[in-house]
Amino acid sequence: MISRYSAGVRASRLVALLGLLQARGRMTAAQLAGELEVSERTILRDIEALGAAGIPVYPVRGCQGGFELLDGFRSDLPLAARPGGGSGSRLQPGRRPAGGSGPRLPAGRRAGQPGRDRQEPARLAAARTEPQRARILLSPRGRRLAVLLGRPAGIRLRQSASPVPDGQDGWSQAWVRIGPPDAAVPDLLALGAEVEVIDPPALRARVAAAARQIAVRHAGDGPGPAGGIMTSSVTRDGVRLAYQTAGAGEPPIVFVHGWCCDRSFFAPQFAHFAARHAVAALDLRGHGESGRSGPGADGYRIETLADDVLAVAAAAGLRQPVVAGHSLGALVGLACAARPGAIRALLMIDPAPITNDTARTFFLDSVAAVAADQDGSWRRSFAAGMFLPTDRARRAAIMSVMAQAPPDIAAGVLRAMADFDGAAALAAAAVPVLSIGSAVPANKSADLRARCPSIMIGQTVGAGHFLQLEVPGQVNAMIERFLAITGS
Repeated sequence: MISRYSAGVRASRLVALLGLLQARGRMTAAQLAGELEVSERTILRDIEALGAAGIPVYPVRGCQGGFELLDGFRSDLPLAARPGGGSGSRLQPGRRPAGGSGPRLPAGRRAGQPGRDRQEPARLAAARTEPQRARILLSPRGRRLAVLLGRPAGIRLRQSASPVPDGQDGWSQAWVRIGPPDAAVPDLLALGAEVEVIDPPALRARVAAAARQIAVRHAGDGPGPAGGIMTSSVTRDGVRLAYQTAGAGEPPIVFVHGWCCDRSFFAPQFAHFAARHAVAALDLRGHGESGRSGPGADGYRIETLADDVLAVAAAAGLRQPVVAGHSLGALVGLACAARPGAIRALLMIDPAPITNDTARTFFLDSVAAVAADQDGSWRRSFAAGMFLPTDRARRAAIMSVMAQAPPDIAAGVLRAMADFDGAAALAAAAVPVLSIGSAVPANKSADLRARCPSIMIGQTVGAGHFLQLEVPGQVNAMIERFLAITGS
């Protein structure tokens, strides 16, 4: 009697385990044990039993690993739920499938017993955090590669898919489970040109951006401005200025970072525009890999930094470039625009205070505190205040980089920002100007227009001060439109 009961319970559990793997795809032993309310050791024995019975279940190693069924396998058992929960039922221990037929799944408690219902909110919360799905197109070779590489995991071909685009005969639409973008993008790129992401748009954009970065790095016959990324330096006024170049095409663009930052803060734009333009990104003096000025109050004046930008542009062979500056970099761009014929257009990305005298006064009053900020705590707190609660891109890394800049340099540049007359420089600008503000810009649009009636103004949605990293797609699109309509 007992042995028949135990055998029946295990058989039901094996069916339940199979249904879970078919319905949800890859799951860890811990997840399966939690669903079926048994130990992980029992799950491992059950997995072995399924394999011995000819069920194609196999382990996937790594931090995103677990157990899953071979792609294309479908069980005709009545308890094997369909993927996505369509018309199939979700398997839960201790409950019968819809209609009341089939064996009862094992459970520690029966439904309705005290303690059972209290677990449901936690189960629902866990379900909401499970990986989402992406819709992709796969070539015949891509399908073979996915099986060979085991990535991306959990691909399910669509049986009643809409027609694939022209020129992609033999391709199939499929669903694939996706986790965090940092893991999903490399998995999809592993299939190279044999896969195309359709939905969600955010993942498609991330894959496209990564592919552009790869193309930039490998373009041409070798490293150089017309090929991949080349790291160089030029010395001006005794200070070594580090910069990178890539791409080819008009107009050339020079990217200038913000206060206590470095050239990596324009990485998405550098990669995007290198596909059609010659681009350069530099570390301002005292930042990143560049050298620092000697002692003296004028070592980090905005005009000095503008001289550095134009020196890098000349060394890189970028004649009369478009200057794109973030925050402090926008002020440096304004100083460049004051030099007749030096640049052809200015892109200000959430510029530092230009017409906001209250903010400039705060900068001046904070110079002493920044000079004494040996542990970086003041700058970490300042940086934290520039994020929206929803900002996620490089948040911790941004605060870390800003806190690491030498305090004397940070204080000197902050004083230079407070002293610079950005309003007068904007009024004198004789080149097309675009200002792209964050959700909380430091300058009012009306004040900028009062100084420069021809200025074009845009604003991103749902991004704080580091908008070029948080929503690069929005920023890039506005820059492209500006360049197109101004003929820059």
